[in-house]
Amino acid sequence: MFHDTWEVDSIMTAKKVVQGMIVALAFLFTATTGRAQGYRIFIMGGVSSLADNNSFSERYKNYDSSYAGGGKGIFGVEMPFYKIFGLEVSYGIGSNNLEVTNLSTNPTTTISYPVRGNRFSGDVVGHIPGTWRGMRFYGVVGLEYDLFAPTGAAQTNAKTEGFAFAPSATLSSDSKPGYNAGGGIDYKLGSKVDLRLDVRDHMFGSPTFGLPQSPTSFSSAYFPISGSGHNLEYSIGLVYRFGK
Repeated sequence: MFHDTWEVDSIMTAKKVVQGMIVALAFLFTATTGRAQGYRIFIMGGVSSLADNNSFSERYKNYDSSYAGGGKGIFGVEMPFYKIFGLEVSYGIGSNNLEVTNLSTNPTTTISYPVRGNRFSGDVVGHIPGTWRGMRFYGVVGLEYDLFAPTGAAQTNAKTEGFAFAPSATLSSDSKPGYNAGGGIDYKLGSKVDLRLDVRDHMFGSPTFGLPQSPTSFSSAYFPISGSGHNLEYSIGLVYRFGK
């Protein structure tokens, strides 16, 4: 019951974040459309490398946890607010598998728990004035909300294969505030369309998927880690420019 309630709360929080971004986007649209300034809609795809490696011990056995690479889809809108600067709101979704390795077996054994990541970001974008051979460079920094949701396959693996030493475990979604920084290039393909190349590092607290950091009973599952993770994303996509 606790995990079900916690997951519902996480989903409700995510909905509130989305609603807040929609309100902010509407405000920006109202504020900028009257100035004949161009704004941009972009859709991108890429690869995600989530670096959050941890080593821990449970019941005199040693374990490692890490994440496999995965794909990412991103959609967003950028609206200018002052000369070369813009405000960007975006949503990203992708997958990275949590992998827990038992180092005390020979050979070592690894159990994979597929995780779907949802990200809601609000960023400030700064463009370098002018273009060079059709290219315009930009930098970006901002805040984000990350929701890490174990898939049905992850739940099944946790129930049947266990988690670390625990023979059975219940995983739930984990939300983390974070921030990101990066940059990229817009390459002009047409009067309204650009090709965008983007690299960003997303930073957040290490998710524990609803598991406590210390045992609550002799056989209960727990995940004794802390710290921060980095999700380095490389993406490519198209930008459509409205207005002048």
